[in-house]
Amino acid sequence: MWTRGIGAGLGAALLLCLVEDVWACGCVATTDVVTPTLQAGERILFAVKDGKVTAHIQIQYQGAAEEFAWLVPVPGEPEVRVGHDAIFAALEAETSPTFTVTRNPAFCGGEASGCSDQDLASAGTFGGDAGINLPPPVVVRQATAGPYEYAVLRADDGAEMLGWLNRNGYVVPGGTDEAVAPYLRPGAFFLALRLRAGESAGSIQPIVVEYASDFPMIPIVLTRVAAVNDMGILVWVLGRARAIPRNYHHVVVDPRGLAWSNPGPSYVQNLRASFDQAPDHHAFVTEFAGSSAPWQGRWQAPLGTLERPSLSSIDDRDRLLSVLRQKADWALVAPVLETFFPYPPALAARGIDRAAYLDGLDRYVAETPLPETFDATPIVDALYERVVAPLTELDGLFSELFYLTRLYTELSPEEMTEDPVFAFNSQLPTVALNQSATLNATCEGTTETLVAGQTYTGDGQMVRAHIEVLREEGAPEIVQRGEVGAATLTPRGEGCSDARGPRALTGSTTAVLLTFAAAWLGRRRRAARA
Repeated sequence: MWTRGIGAGLGAALLLCLVEDVWACGCVATTDVVTPTLQAGERILFAVKDGKVTAHIQIQYQGAAEEFAWLVPVPGEPEVRVGHDAIFAALEAETSPTFTVTRNPAFCGGEASGCSDQDLASAGTFGGDAGINLPPPVVVRQATAGPYEYAVLRADDGAEMLGWLNRNGYVVPGGTDEAVAPYLRPGAFFLALRLRAGESAGSIQPIVVEYASDFPMIPIVLTRVAAVNDMGILVWVLGRARAIPRNYHHVVVDPRGLAWSNPGPSYVQNLRASFDQAPDHHAFVTEFAGSSAPWQGRWQAPLGTLERPSLSSIDDRDRLLSVLRQKADWALVAPVLETFFPYPPALAARGIDRAAYLDGLDRYVAETPLPETFDATPIVDALYERVVAPLTELDGLFSELFYLTRLYTELSPEEMTEDPVFAFNSQLPTVALNQSATLNATCEGTTETLVAGQTYTGDGQMVRAHIEVLREEGAPEIVQRGEVGAATLTPRGEGCSDARGPRALTGSTTAVLLTFAAAWLGRRRRAARA
């Protein structure tokens, strides 16, 4: 997939424990919850049901509306409609992995070691136009969906398809002819998308593509035409079992490789190093796998109790906006209203940007003269097409498909040589969002880290990642087992530390299974690989 003009939290919880006066510095056990931040430009939600794949694809774009163009291959003739950004905002926030770190001071002869102001301080955030009508077989269908007009094109002949796109005003980047070659075959299709005349770049919203297939696929080979280095790829898969990468490796970040005193940055660093260790750098990590129940019913009734006929009958502009302000979810409807009441550039001189305009759109529109006649029907129709319909569909998918998996990887253009395909394995365990560790201060001034049932001395060791192959049945096959460098793992000593965690087991630490996550387009900068 290429897109022209791609634009590129820590919550701290303090656990107050009742302790005796012998804690000399008044230090208490503290617990921090860390959410590391990994950037992903585009995000995808796949839903797989009864031999059909439904892909909700978020599109991010910066540039002139007339230059926006989007091209994606699909294995079968697709159905096309619009989605909504609300799903991505919720999933991004609520499926991100977190790390809980509890710090226990040591009680040593009346003095509490391991106490400092830093331990008690809050940490920062980591974290229209039909064009030239060529005869079949090139053009299968032309139609509109929300702010877009689109064409479904047969992928039998690349030169003929690209020629049609150029003649009809679709922006085609250089190198696209070579990139589309792997997708050309009888029976395959491309979806070409652009903004309708009169729509602004602010009208862009997710697109939903549904097609017959048993396996979701990301056309990453085509994506490299407009990709950046180390592009973050984030994907969620809804199904009836845990999703797996069918043709990419899977990595498991060893918790011994994390600097648990500040786990967010070290998680990101270790994750990226793990991708680099995988063959061809082709690997995903699973960051969540479990029940979709928390998102069921999340997007019901975005217009509240308002009914379509009564809304359409309102013949006063300001009255319509007032009713929507009072009854509807304003954050969901305002971007659609902007299509009909565009952001006036003159507001910038008053220090009012587009976000502020959307928040107070009804107030700013009221400053302009009322039209002599007003028809609410086009506005209401757009609200139902662009807000109500996609969110209703999402509620149905989350109610019927009970398992959600979040996967992530990062790829540079030269690594985009094989399209990731996803399948399912019902025998694999769930993957929790949170990992935890306890840091126990000792009387010797060192820190023992207790995680995954093991204790070791040190904070962030040199550890190679586990690299696995996941199949549609059975347990993971480990092709590279994580190895600890200079670190020596030792059982937790009795000493005089007041450690409140479970007793450690001897032997090597067992890696905690994080799980994989993929997205379509994203961006970050990483040091050049060796």
